[in-house]
Amino acid sequence: MKTKFSCIGDVRGIGAMQLMEFVKNQESKDPFMDLAMDVIKKSVSNGLILIRAGLYTNCIRFLPPIVITDEQLHEELDVIEQAIEDVLKERNLI
Repeated sequence: MKTKFSCIGDVRGIGAMQLMEFVKNQESKDPFMDLAMDVIKKSVSNGLILIRAGLYTNCIRFLPPIVITDEQLHEELDVIEQAIEDVLKERNLI
């Protein structure tokens, strides 16, 4: 997703706990807090619970249960990817 969407500045974490950072520009890394919140809202409306994180609250933190199946994980990632795409379209950013 980082290569697909220029609004994703970084993806990092340890093990299952991962974080996706939203930025206005990948070079300047200016935080994009509103976009992160809109992606969370869109994801929640599609059945996925997410929380904001980071110093500027421009990040989404993931910590799936240890018993998650590969199919469930891919479904989660599909929901997030679709939410990002929908929000960017709504904001006329793509």
